Amino acid sequence: MNKLEINQQLLQLESREIVKRWFNTIHGRELNDLRIKEINAAAKQSREFFRNAEIASYTVRPLLTFYGISTLSKALILLLKHNCGENSLPSGHGLTTESWNNVLYGNEMSKRLQDIGKLKVKTCRGLFTELISSTCNRISIHVSSECVDWHLSYNIFDKEYCFTLDELISRLPDLHEELKNIGVAEKYYSVSSMSFTKESGWHCTINAKSELVQTIFERLGYNVKILNNNYELSCDYDFFANNLPQFLHKYVNKQFGAIPSLYIVEPFDNKPCFSELSLAFLLSYYLGMLVRYYPTHWCALVQGEKGDIYWTVLNRAQNYVENVYPELVIEFLNDILKEKQCK
Repeated sequence: MNKLEINQQLLQLESREIVKRWFNTIHGRELNDLRIKEINAAAKQSREFFRNAEIASYTVRPLLTFYGISTLSKALILLLKHNCGENSLPSGHGLTTESWNNVLYGNEMSKRLQDIGKLKVKTCRGLFTELISSTCNRISIHVSSECVDWHLSYNIFDKEYCFTLDELISRLPDLHEELKNIGVAEKYYSVSSMSFTKESGWHCTINAKSELVQTIFERLGYNVKILNNNYELSCDYDFFANNLPQFLHKYVNKQFGAIPSLYIVEPFDNKPCFSELSLAFLLSYYLGMLVRYYPTHWCALVQGEKGDIYWTVLNRAQNYVENVYPELVIEFLNDILKEKQCK
């Protein structure tokens, strides 16, 4: 979908009657007027934040985008939760920065800028965890189609987890072109074919040059075969169902301009799998908090000061979150409404 079509479809969240109909389809009951107004209001705010972000200087753009993503997430959560109003949502973003001052102060500016990949964010109770639970940590899978071929729901976690920025960006295929500039190794592999049936289990062929692939995925319990320059991963039905791999897509640069390319991703160390919605939210939080609380550092990157090695990847990350997150929301809603209508 192009941006115009995405914005048009998001406008449905601002319609009283459409939200009422969607809620009835998802939950099988009527939605009260107050919650309808709360969903409509959050969607309207989100549209304005995104609109203002588009025309804003890069000195503030990521922060406005994060506010747009936050309010759009709020509208989605209120629609998906069976009996939850605005007043019962936990306060806070559901994410906190961890010791950023230790990374961004104490050395000369050029050294601080080059250490941005070490910045840590920790999960906590709030909007982020509400987004994961209300969406069932669900990811829509495109094997070779513009349409959703199937979907998976990863486990809902109740622990706190900590990420570095490098951990996150190394697993996002849409940032591919910039990772080599900062010396961060890619941790994702293109899927060339995949099948999953109860009788034959799961089979997935990936394109990968790294010899570590076999070790990584055998350690996770999958069978691995080398096929020329490719690897075939496989397991039986029950093992796959209980040990889902981390999947992600390329959404910005799609095949034939329409099909999101599918990738299998190395799991985060000692962490569960995450939906694309949640990872895009997390990345936007990084950018927004850097802009909001460290404007001197952010402006140094934007203005091309010494040590600005992370600027191009953060610029591409900003392009990713502002374009992909709204599309992921629409894709999720269309898929879940279709699923409910078929029951």
